[in-house]
Amino acid sequence: MENAKAITILAALELGKRAMGFFNESLPVCMVLSLNVRKQLIHKEIVSIGTLTETLIHPREVFEPAIRHVADSII
Repeated sequence: MENAKAITILAALELGKRAMGFFNESLPVCMVLSLNVRKQLIHKEIVSIGTLTETLIHPREVFEPAIRHVADSII
């Protein structure tokens, strides 16, 4: 009986993981692209994943990866 419950819980967790993978693709994402002096990509980082209608971003979340990777410019 306990084994059946454990299998049910594991199946539910797996379905949740698959659903999150599916829904995350349709959500807005804010990504910072850090560029060097030659405008070559040196780092990319997702700084925010939003909801269906919006994404909230604080300026420090945008500039921190660029400063950390000594970027010349960002997109």
